[in-house]
Amino acid sequence: MNMRHLNIMIKPASGNCNMRCRYCFYHDLTEQRGKASGSMMNADTLEAVIRKALDSVTESCAFVFQGGEPTLAGMAFFQMVVKLQNKYNVNHVNVSNAIQTNGLLLDAEWADFFYKNHFLVGLSVDGSQAIHDNLRPDAQGEGTYRRVYQSAQLLGKYHVDFNILTVVTRQASRHAYKMYQQYKKMDGGICSLFLVWIHMDRNGAIHSIH
Repeated sequence: MNMRHLNIMIKPASGNCNMRCRYCFYHDLTEQRGKASGSMMNADTLEAVIRKALDSVTESCAFVFQGGEPTLAGMAFFQMVVKLQNKYNVNHVNVSNAIQTNGLLLDAEWADFFYKNHFLVGLSVDGSQAIHDNLRPDAQGEGTYRRVYQSAQLLGKYHVDFNILTVVTRQASRHAYKMYQQYKKMDGGICSLFLVWIHMDRNGAIHSIH
């Protein structure tokens, strides 16, 4: 039986990530596994997922790519995504793509690809530089705010549709207006905010997620 609409999430890089966010549970999970999570989704699996998804709908199919960090799968992976979607969309349904990224690997090639293929990009940013760098260091423990800010400017330059995903901690919640003003500068206009509330104690332990 076919469905009218389908939303499907794909994690092409599994839990692999080039950041070490303090509140992220994926990194802990990958370390606890018997073997490291080093695999990426292969071409055969990707093709099967897209073919079956598009064969199952009559009106629309939305693909969402998350991680870990999905851009670690590489540009060629996402070029294949678009190629396979065009190949298997024999029912001529409305196909959309969205990706949630930390922004560290984004460059002009990525921005141009997102724009030309109408990807909606979610960019993860946690407030001011001080808060963001404390919560979202890279794998070497270095702050990432400036690199993410540059990625936001790049997306704006290429007219890519993007929004900002923020994890709100107690510290961040005290600077909500300042954060919003900073995000407006990133987007060059109106930005969409999707807020996730994280309660952390002074030692950085997570007690609740809302």
